[in-house]
Amino acid sequence: MLTYGAGMEGKASARDHVGRRQKLAVDWDRTLAKIRQLEGFENFLRGTPFAQIKEATSSGPVILVNMSEYGSDAIIVHKTAELVSIQLPKATPSNIEALARTLSETTLIVQRNSTPTESWVYSCRTCGE
Repeated sequence: MLTYGAGMEGKASARDHVGRRQKLAVDWDRTLAKIRQLEGFENFLRGTPFAQIKEATSSGPVILVNMSEYGSDAIIVHKTAELVSIQLPKATPSNIEALARTLSETTLIVQRNSTPTESWVYSCRTCGE
């Protein structure tokens, strides 16, 4: 427990707290460095490099969606065109959560009412999710 008293005991507790926070920060940085040395994890907890996003456009546009309570937008990355930014004023986290629930419920209904072949095709499209 952190206490800030007027005496030496309060100063020692604050100093201990700061020392512990500094140690945790160093441990965090070392752990991240180890993870980022692993193949495929070079950008762990970092944004995807733009060159990698641009490379992914070889099979079609890439759409990046940024969403928060403060505003949402989509950035469309094309292979040969400029970036396109589109504001999404109605895409709030709560609206998207409701949409995802509806989509999930609809998917279950479709699965229940489909033929075995359709169910198999659907399961192949969504495996690993």
